[in-house]
Amino acid sequence: MELIYIGAIFFFSTFVQGFTSFGFSLIAIPLLSLFFDTKLIIIVTVTYSIIINGIIVKKYYRDTKLKKIMPLLISAIIFTFVGVSYLQIINEYILKLIIGLLLIVIGIINSFGIRINLKKPEKYYLPVGAVSGVLNGIGGISGPPVLVFLSNIDLNRAQFKATLSSYFFTLNIVAILTYIYKGFYTPENLKIIWTYLPHVIIGTAIGVYASTKVEEKLFKKVINFAIPVMGLNIVWKLFG
Repeated sequence: MELIYIGAIFFFSTFVQGFTSFGFSLIAIPLLSLFFDTKLIIIVTVTYSIIINGIIVKKYYRDTKLKKIMPLLISAIIFTFVGVSYLQIINEYILKLIIGLLLIVIGIINSFGIRINLKKPEKYYLPVGAVSGVLNGIGGISGPPVLVFLSNIDLNRAQFKATLSSYFFTLNIVAILTYIYKGFYTPENLKIIWTYLPHVIIGTAIGVYASTKVEEKLFKKVINFAIPVMGLNIVWKLFG
């Protein structure tokens, strides 16, 4: 029965990622904490993320605007190493609480149509990339800072998905190489990764396909709804 529950978590969370280009880790990590320890969850989700984002990038690579945010990406890569260094000592409760509350606030702001006017977005590359990179290394959750950043830059659905997924894909590579160096991929961890890989691939593929059948306005509404729900899910799991 446990196998079915875990498989369902991976399928649903990767479907959301395929549809919106974010949300996999934010959904999966709190739910998987019922079955695995935090360090294992981070290793598994980051490993799956490179597959998920690779699928999305392949679909939308022509629309990517990664060059536009290259300084942000470089900053995130550098600070990913910092985050990985603290993977084993970070207070996960505080980390999850901050991320959950941040997503709730972002969702409320987006729901009211409030946008942050970034006249010179390049000024925010270093701090946004730094926070995103540290979160990537510590918890495999690099999304919230860059998600806020990209949502306030004029990108259509294809550009948003392509740029966000390309960003995540690059950070996933850095994190995984660091995990290999630190010897995190034990036979037990690899066995778990292989076991649920089909759920991840199928969930992502269906999510990507479903997103192409939805109108642009509805897609943005789904994004605005999904962000605070994910935040509430994280906070609820902490206090539930």
